[in-house]
Amino acid sequence: MSKLYGVPLSPMVRKVLLALEIKQIDYQLVPVTPFMKPEGFEKISPLKKIPAWQDDKVTLADSTVICEYLEDRYPKQALYPTAA
Repeated sequence: MSKLYGVPLSPMVRKVLLALEIKQIDYQLVPVTPFMKPEGFEKISPLKKIPAWQDDKVTLADSTVICEYLEDRYPKQALYPTAA
């Protein structure tokens, strides 16, 4: 199952949570706070930033990059308009 690392208190995590809800993607929320990162978290997020995303294809660690990836992998329920 796909995992989102972070906590909803973070605006960047909330951005990804909204994208996941819009696209109706199943995921597991793994609570990680900026001050209490689990051992080995740098393997998932080299700069130790949240949010981070991990699925069967990639591991990403930036909310905008995560949302762009979700848009490309799951094109139904578009997050971005197709035209101006």
